[in-house]
Amino acid sequence: MTVTAPITVATIVECVSEVTGIPVADILSHRTAREMVRARHVACWIAKNRTDYTLPRIGRSLGGRDHSTVLNAVARVDQALADPAERETRAIVEAAEAALEIVAAVLATGIVPPPPADIDPVAVAGRALASPRAAIRLTLPEVQALARTVLVREAERPEPEPRIVERRIEIPVRPPVVAAAMRRLRSARDAWRRDQGGRYERPAREQLESALDHLDAAWRAAILEPTPNQQEIAS
Repeated sequence: MTVTAPITVATIVECVSEVTGIPVADILSHRTAREMVRARHVACWIAKNRTDYTLPRIGRSLGGRDHSTVLNAVARVDQALADPAERETRAIVEAAEAALEIVAAVLATGIVPPPPADIDPVAVAGRALASPRAAIRLTLPEVQALARTVLVREAERPEPEPRIVERRIEIPVRPPVVAAAMRRLRSARDAWRRDQGGRYERPAREQLESALDHLDAAWRAAILEPTPNQQEIAS
């Protein structure tokens, strides 16, 4: 195909969007749905073969991607076109190139003014940061290119993970009287387990019940109603 008028990456993306039905915003995004990825790859492939743009510039014009992403997309489409079974990819490429040829023919007549050249947002940002005077001289399309790049990247930013707030539960220190009652309860429990089914099962059970009552009294005395006589309860 012979292109007789300058073709921008934006025009290529619009042609791919027209033949696939996938919105331009989705092609420029980082969404990974199969149809979107294929349309994005086709746009990279056509831009590589139909413009004199470098790979980094194509990537920046396609949603702020790097040159390796573009190179991988071109390789994927080359592989698909070499595979007779990949009819769908071939059909998209042919339809997008046909649409691009029509656009180029219309632009060549001069009836419709050519679209503005693709603006490299990285270069624009560098100029804007160089000096205040350069920043205020940015054109409207350059400002829009910067805004579009920011919005695309912001839309693809992952949602922040919910923040887990650690909560510490204050556990009161067991008073000595309660600790002593718990030791007595453990001893009575062990004795009852040991004597189950034996001749000393009943006394062991009575000792266990007494230990439970002792622990209850010690807890109440230490936590609810502390008194100077706590040591007497533990004895």
